[in-house]
Amino acid sequence: MRQLKGLFASIFLVSSLVWTSPAFAADISRLPSGLRAKVDLAVKACTKFNDGQFDLDWGAVERVDLDGDLHHDWVLNESGFACSSAASLYCGTGGCMSHFWVSEEVHSLLNQGWKVVDFGDQRVVVADIHGSNCGGINPTPCVTASVWDAEANTWRSSAGNWEQASIGVSLSPVFRPQAPTFNHTGVFHRYATQPRKRTFMHPAANDCNEPQADGYKKRIPSSVVLKLCQWSRLYRNRT
Repeated sequence: MRQLKGLFASIFLVSSLVWTSPAFAADISRLPSGLRAKVDLAVKACTKFNDGQFDLDWGAVERVDLDGDLHHDWVLNESGFACSSAASLYCGTGGCMSHFWVSEEVHSLLNQGWKVVDFGDQRVVVADIHGSNCGGINPTPCVTASVWDAEANTWRSSAGNWEQASIGVSLSPVFRPQAPTFNHTGVFHRYATQPRKRTFMHPAANDCNEPQADGYKKRIPSSVVLKLCQWSRLYRNRT
């Protein structure tokens, strides 16, 4: 009896490892119809390219719980596609497509690698994506995190609105850095005495009520007058 129980335990352990690990190419026949269609398209593309031979590498098919329902979903990674007549037929600088089969639908994402992590009671798909998605270029670090919304039958993902504090700017009543001293007259005089080409004054420059600017409004560019007036008011209000 103990040997029989040990045998069943071994079978269960082996089967668990198979279903939580990348599958072999032999498992293509068990793929959902939507993912089999992706494989068929890949085979046709390879055949058209110099009559190439298509093959699936290790890791092309994976079984993993994507939505937290304790059932293994299907994932098809084109990073595991191979064509004998083309070195990079299925991938590019942005990475490779991964096709996620959830709720009887295929959802695809171009990525350079992905994994599923637990965050609280949610299953989160974290993917390394092209840096252009983060306002940069390919080497720019960029990731996306997505969770499956079963009620809406869609993936939910959003870019965070990060705020960066400027050095020397008051962030709260608790932290208020001391404002540096500002020599209004000295700055206006320094700009006014420097040799400059004659420029036309913008009407908005006449709105500057700083006494130090009155004598220089016709002698320096309007953009300088406006900027110095802003600085003057800023530092006068903070001191």
